[in-house]
This record gives sequence, structure tokens and C-alpha cells, in this order.
Amino acid sequence: MRLRCTAAATAGASARPEGVNRPDLLPQGDTVPVIDVAGFLTPSEEKRVISEIKSLEADTGFKLRLLAQNYPETPGLAIREYWGIDDSSI
Repeated sequence: MRLRCTAAATAGASARPEGVNRPDLLPQGDTVPVIDVAGFLTPSEEKRVISEIKSLEADTGFKLRLLAQNYPETPGLAIREYWGIDDSSI
């Protein structure tokens, strides 16, 4: 009996969190490079970061995206389609 309890406790401790898919947390309308679900950035900080990202993208040809989140409040898997994540994404 003791061995079963230990095994059950170990199995629960190593379990991975379930995937999240919350497209309702994504902005409506045009695609944006910065999504601050957690509210970490002020509006002026977000504008500055967007400007820097656009500059980096123009200079390098890479797509850069920033997602600020607190699990489980995250768009999760929905972000891939929203941003069109591919090999040129950082």
C-alpha cells in the first residue's frame, strides 16, 4: 500500500500542465507584434517596443514577436496561427 501512494504522488508531481488555446485573449483586427495579456507594459512602453521591433525587422528580415503573459492567462496555441509563426520568427 505504501508503494502505491508514493507512485501516485510522484506521478502527480511530474505531470505536465495541460495545453492552453484561448484565441479570445488575442486582439481583434490587424495583427500586432506585441501582445501584453498580463498588462506589464504601459501604453507608451508598448508603442516604443513596437517601434523597435519594426526597426529590427526592417534591418534583419526576421519577424520578432513579444507576448507578455501569466500562465494560465495566455492565448497559448492560438498565437501560432494569429502571428503566422514560421522559420523566420524569433
